[in-house]
Amino acid sequence: MKERYLREEAQKKLAEEEKKRRWEKIVRETKQQTDAKEEYDALRDMLWEEELEERRKKEEQERIANRLKQREDLMQQNKAQIIAQKEMIAKMEQEEKRLVQLMLTKFADDEEDERRKEQARQE
Repeated sequence: MKERYLREEAQKKLAEEEKKRRWEKIVRETKQQTDAKEEYDALRDMLWEEELEERRKKEEQERIANRLKQREDLMQQNKAQIIAQKEMIAKMEQEEKRLVQLMLTKFADDEEDERRKEQARQE
């Protein structure tokens, strides 16, 4: 009877050890799965952050490029406006010279007419 009791106790002990071993295996596997998931999540988050940072850098570079382009466009427009103003001033000066010359010619003609009329009266 004692032998049977010892055998049953040994079997119970073996069963408990087997149960404990299986439980520890489940705990290990669960921990491994949790660790793997956490590592995957951390890597995914890092990748997402890198992509987000890259997108931010690209957007900032685009903003800077757009500002530079706008500034350059404005400078080109200013240059074109200055050239147009210079051309307009040159045309106005040319027209003024033409009008002055026309007036001088008219005055000379008028003086010549007056001189002739005066000479004709004296004759």
